Amino acid sequence: MKKILGILAISVMAVCFAGCSKNSPEAVMKDYLKAMKSGDFAKAMSYTNLSSEEQTKMVSLYDAFLSEDDKAAMKEMSYEITETVLSEDGESATVKYITRVGDEEKESEQKILKVDGKWKVEGNMRK
Repeated sequence: MKKILGILAISVMAVCFAGCSKNSPEAVMKDYLKAMKSGDFAKAMSYTNLSSEEQTKMVSLYDAFLSEDDKAAMKEMSYEITETVLSEDGESATVKYITRVGDEEKESEQKILKVDGKWKVEGNMRK
């Protein structure tokens, strides 16, 4: 279970969404986490600001490194958005959230950026 929470936290940071509006930092984070939970990594990556090529690479990494047991455990994950802090300029936000798998709980935060008027999970790919 720790491995799943660790992988999820790393993936959120590496590809570094609860609100009423579909175009809000909370909604994007909730949608991202929902896609991760369902094992739809390609959909999860579509909520990031990564290029198509980078998204494809990330999906390949998930497929290569997550066992079937890990993927099954992710389906049991629950999540809760706990706080959203909007930047002064309104162009970014930090979303704090909790993920739970079984008895394990992890608090995390993710930067969300406004890109062409849409909120996206910040993504960083190291080459």
